Order: sequence, then C-alpha cells, then structure tokens
Amino acid sequence: MSKGGKSRLATMGAHGSDAELQRLQASALQYLQAGNLNEAEAIYREIIARQPHHADTLNNLGLLAHQRGAQDKAGEYLTKALALNASNPLYVNNLGLVRKAQRKVEEAEACHRKAIALWPDYPEAHYNLGVALQDQGRLDEAANAYREATRLKPTYPKAYYNLATVQVEQDRLEDAVASYMEALSLDPRMAEAHNNLANVLRRLGNLKEAEKYLWRSIELKPDYANAYYNLGLVLRALENTDGALECFREAVRLSGGDLPAARVNLGSALLLQGHIGEAEKWIQEALDHEPEDPLAHCGLGDVRAAEGQHEAAIETYRKVLSIRPDFGPAYIGLAKAKKFSMEDSDLISEIENLLRHKKDDKDEEMALHFALGKIYDDCRDCDKAFAHYEKANALKHRLVDFDQKRHIADVSDLIATYTAELFQRHRGHGSNSELPIFIVGTPRSGTTLVEQVLAAHPSVHGAGELKFLGRQAAELPKRLATSAAYPECVKLLTPALIGELVEAYLEHLRGHCGDSKVVRVTNKMPSNFYYIGLISILFPRARIIHCRRDPLDACLSMYFQSFNTGHRYSYDLADLGVWYNQYRRLMAHWRHVLPGRLIEVDYEELVNDQEIVSRALVGHCGLQWDDACLKFYRHKRPVLTASGWQVRQPIYKTAVKRWKHYEKHLGVLIDALNAWK
Repeated sequence: MSKGGKSRLATMGAHGSDAELQRLQASALQYLQAGNLNEAEAIYREIIARQPHHADTLNNLGLLAHQRGAQDKAGEYLTKALALNASNPLYVNNLGLVRKAQRKVEEAEACHRKAIALWPDYPEAHYNLGVALQDQGRLDEAANAYREATRLKPTYPKAYYNLATVQVEQDRLEDAVASYMEALSLDPRMAEAHNNLANVLRRLGNLKEAEKYLWRSIELKPDYANAYYNLGLVLRALENTDGALECFREAVRLSGGDLPAARVNLGSALLLQGHIGEAEKWIQEALDHEPEDPLAHCGLGDVRAAEGQHEAAIETYRKVLSIRPDFGPAYIGLAKAKKFSMEDSDLISEIENLLRHKKDDKDEEMALHFALGKIYDDCRDCDKAFAHYEKANALKHRLVDFDQKRHIADVSDLIATYTAELFQRHRGHGSNSELPIFIVGTPRSGTTLVEQVLAAHPSVHGAGELKFLGRQAAELPKRLATSAAYPECVKLLTPALIGELVEAYLEHLRGHCGDSKVVRVTNKMPSNFYYIGLISILFPRARIIHCRRDPLDACLSMYFQSFNTGHRYSYDLADLGVWYNQYRRLMAHWRHVLPGRLIEVDYEELVNDQEIVSRALVGHCGLQWDDACLKFYRHKRPVLTASGWQVRQPIYKTAVKRWKHYEKHLGVLIDALNAWK
C-alpha cells in the first residue's frame, strides 16, 4: 500500500434500485469497517452475481484483492470497473495503488496524475502521486505532491509524515522536524514518526529530545527493534554505555537476523567495555547475515586493532573500502592503525577526492577530515593537518554542547564538598586493600602508556578504562535515599554504605582478573580524577597515579582525536582551555586536602628517562622490579584506547613539544590556558 499506512477501501453509492441491493451494500460496508474482509467479499460477490456490471462493487473487489496481495486479480477487477466508468477518479487512483504494488511505478504515476486531472482537489491522489515520485527518486516533485495533499486536507498525518521523509533525503533536517511534528500533532500514536523524528534530532545534536521521542515510540510499539537500535545510538552519544548496550541487545532480540547493524553496534558497545571475545562473536554474526556489510567489517577491524593485530586490522579496513570506498569510519580506523608517510599519496588523493564530493553526509565528511588530519600529521604537513582537524572539529562541535559555566560550577561543587574535615570524619571507614590502582589525568596524557608499563609486570593486571566508579557515584543519591545530587550527597555517607561500595568495586576488579598471582589491578579511566575524593574515602591505601603532560600537547592531542563518546569540551579550542583550567584547579585542590596522596608521573620524564621513571613507578606501587616493564610494548593484552598503536611500539619522543609545530594555529587555546596564571 502507500507509505505511512494502508489505503482505505473506497465505496460509492449503489447503482441498483432495489432495496435488497442497497441492504447488501450497507452490510458489506459494515463488515469492511469491522475488518471482516471475508464476509465483505462474499457479499460483493453476491452483488456481482446479480449485477455483473456494478462498477462500484468491482472497484471494491479490486481493493480487497489488493489488500490481500493478489495484485493481478485486483488489476482485473479495477480494469473492468474503469471500462464501465472511465471518468471515476477513485477507480483510477486505486488502479495506481495496484500498479505500484506490482512495481510498475511509472504506470502508477500515470494513474495518479489521471485521477488528479479528473478531480484536482483529490488529496489522496496527490499523496499517492508523491509516493510514486519518491520511489523514483524525484524528491522535489514528491515534496510538492505531498504539500498539495496537505493543502487540500490539512488533517492528513500520512502526507506530513512522507513529506518529512523526503526532506530528510534532501538533507533539509529542520524542515523535516517541523513536518514530523505536524504529523504527530494530528496522530500522536504514529510510532514510526516518533522514531524518525528522533533520528533527525540526533543528527542535529539534540540528543535529549531524541531520547524522549524514542522512549515514546517504544511505548507505542514495544516490539519496535529499530527504535531500540536508535535509542542505543542516542544513549551511547549521551555516554550512557550501559543503557546503549541493553538497547542494542533488545534490538538484536526483536529483529532476529533482520537488523545486522544492531549486532555490529552491540559488538562495538561490548568492545568499549573490554569484552573483546563477545564483541567479535556478535560482529561475526552480523557478517554471517550480511557478508558485505561495511559497518560489520569495520567493527571487526576495531576488534583486531584492540587485540594488537594491526596488520590484520589494516587488511580489514581496506576490505571495507573495497566494498564501500567512501566509508568514513574505515578511514579513521586505518589512520589510527599505522604511521603514514608521503609514500601513501594515493590514499591521500583518494580521501581528498571523496571530500570534494562528500556534501550530503556530515558524519562521513567529519570522519574523512579526522582521518586526513591524522595522515597529514604523520607526514609532518602541519598546516594541512590542522586545516582538516579544524573542519572535523567544527562538524563535531555542531552536535555537542559543552556548558562552560555549568562545568565550572560542577568543579566548584566538588571542591566545596570534599574538604579536609570530610576526609577526617571518614578516617578508618574505608578498606585497607591495596589491590586497586587508579591511573588518572586528562585524556592523551600518558595514562595508557603508564598502564601498559605496569601491566607488563607479572603481578599486575591492566583492566583498562573501567566506568564502574562513576556509576557508583551516580547511584549514591538513590542508595542514600536523598534528593541531594552527587557530590553533595557524599556528606551523608555511612560506614555501612562505604563497606558496600568497597566490596562492589573489589568484586568488579576480581571479575576482570582471576589470576592468583596478581596483587594489583589498574583502572586507567582518565576522568577518575573527578572521583579522587571518593576513592580516598573508599580505598585510603590504594595507589592513585596522576599522569601529567604539557598542557598544550595534551589539549592539542585531544583536539586531534575523534572520540567514540563523551569529551564534549574537546571539539573547540576555547572550550578545551576552560576545561583544562578546571582540571588544574581540581587537581590543586586534591593536593591541598590530600597531601602526599598522589603519585605524579610526567609524560615527558617517562619518555626521556624510561627506566628511571618506570622503576620509581613500580616501587611506588609496592612491587619488586621486573625487566618486563621495559618491554611493555611486547605485552599481549587488549588496548581499547586511542593510544593502542603507540603503546605497542618502543618509547619514542616525537610527541614531546609537538604543539610547537602548530603554534600559529593555537592562539585561542594559548590565551585560554594563560587565563589560569
């Protein structure tokens, strides 16, 4: 039938003059309205037996056959009706529906145009003409047809819905939002409209609104696999990785094999949480269903990169590009998987050519700019590298919102809450366990390198970036039965709850490592610097390693990074400067209220004096030295961060003072960072 819903069965007045014929037609209409097609058809056949040339009944029999999928029979009935009354626009329009179902789109278009010629104010014919035109890719004409349908019939939700789908294809996203809104104002129970509106809002960066409409879509249609899939994408963008994971699981369950992208994204979500084996399983299942799916192959490349199989990852990304040469995520994966030189000029030309023609998909365009920025940076063509990174970040920045004032207020709340008096009050309430090691700092400050050095030690397990602590903090208000948000609610902590939090975290660490030889487990979530106060209450003897790096090098590296989720501050140089100054402000507070609590490791010192700093680091963690820590790049463990390639190479010093190559482009950032002084 037509896009957006089923066509209604059209009926005309009775041609027979006797009362029995009128009674039969009225009875058939009642059955139609009740959805009892078999009874309606039986009555229409009885009428035809009495009056073989009853055109309205032939029309209705044609529509019944169409609704049941018997298109050839439907065409026969409608052709007979038109032979009796060729000027009836309803018959002509209905024949157009049949021709569309038979995939005779041009014939369908001709029928709907003829119906409009017979009756110019026939809104359904304009709507169906729009469908036929949209199927042929004639979007401007289709949009005009849908607009005419809504002009003639302002209460026509399907026409607004289809107009919105055309506007999405035309990349007129703001117009599409308005059209979907109009459709929903007329029919609030259109689950598909809620879902599609949410997708447009997600592309516009309005994630919270998108989430709202997706939950409503699922409420209206609980088995809607696509809505769960799209909600997973939104929640992942909102940094709710657990929620995203569950949505992808539900999308896979509901869709069976019909939505391979749900399997791929489920695998990607599991990969981000460190479940590499399970991630590979789901991605491989997606490939089994769709062997040429570029998204699935790209996901498999990400798995290989995380496992340190960089040659295999490169081969996989190249396979993606052989399937779909313009697939941006594959170029990002390829760019991260190796060091480039001007000998790769063919690849550079390929991406540059794609960018010259890539105007319809901003996400793809952004990915290509990030990839080319990294390649030019490898080649030391700094001006071209920065130009591409700047374009990539501008495209990303339109989708994110970093509220500088709100962030400053949040840091102020942490400082006001975690006072020396609070720590004194909880002295002795935490655990004496030395199992946890927390590695904190800004992204791109050397946290992955420090973890890799420690994880090479036989007594240490590197668990990667664990989000468990942040989730525990977020759940504190509920567990404390208070309306006070974190961090203020920390003032209500009890020794009993502290004990529960400690055991939950230790159990989480044990779940990551079952090796009895291991006496330390690292958590290198950089943003745990926000939770140093909570860590110190729960684990007063745990090591907290603070990784530091030249502020300009750290900020530039973040600006050059296409993060999977989060880090909203990193796509604008002014935002980066404000965020970094608040990080420095908070770290100064921790040093003041927790003197001697942090182990400070400077990235520059580590790469300049690898053995001296590494020995000191291992000693600070209460461990005997092991020479394996100097060969950290040989250690076979999954690395899921942006530094996955780097930490599998011996120490190199080229990233120190890297910012000087870009100094002329960094005025905004330099001014912002100088505000700290």
